[in-house]
Amino acid sequence: MNQLNAVLQTRMHECVDGARHLVMDIRYQCPQLAALLLKRYDLCSTGTSRLGRVGWNKEYFNLKKKQPKGTTKLMVVEVNGVLCVQWVDSKVVQCMSTKMNAKIGVVGRHVAHKKQPVPCPEAIIDYQEHMFGVDKGDQIRAHGGASQVKLTTKSGTRKGSLQCWT
Repeated sequence: MNQLNAVLQTRMHECVDGARHLVMDIRYQCPQLAALLLKRYDLCSTGTSRLGRVGWNKEYFNLKKKQPKGTTKLMVVEVNGVLCVQWVDSKVVQCMSTKMNAKIGVVGRHVAHKKQPVPCPEAIIDYQEHMFGVDKGDQIRAHGGASQVKLTTKSGTRKGSLQCWT
C-alpha cells in the first residue's frame, strides 16, 4: 500500500488542530484505503476510482455513458462508512468519499453551445473544486510549461530536458 505509506510519511495523521480531508485521483483512491484512513487515522478522503477495484458493488453500479447526463447512483457501505457515487457526464465517473454528503447539487455543462444545468452529487463537486489545482499543475508539467534549467556543456549553454518545480 504505497498510498498509505505516502500519507504516513507526511505525518498528516498526527495533526491535532482539526479534521484533515485528502483528495485523491483515480490512481490512488480505493474503498479499503478510504475506510482505513477514516477508521484508524481519522482522515476523511474523497476521490475518483475505477469500477474494477475491489470493494465496488458492480451489480448495483452499472451506469453506461449512453444514459442521460446527470444520472446518479449513490450507496453508503455501512460496514466501512464509505459513500460510493456513480454519475454520468461525458463519461461515467465513480467517486467515493468518507465525508458523508449525499446531497445533489447542480453543475453547468455545455450542450449545443449553451450552458445547461446538470444535477451532480456534492461529493463529485467537492472533488472537482479541490483537485483542480493539482490537475492543472500536473498538466502544465506534462507539457513542459514549468521552468526549465539551463544545462552547461563544453559546447556552451543549451536548453535541456532537466526540469525543476517549486
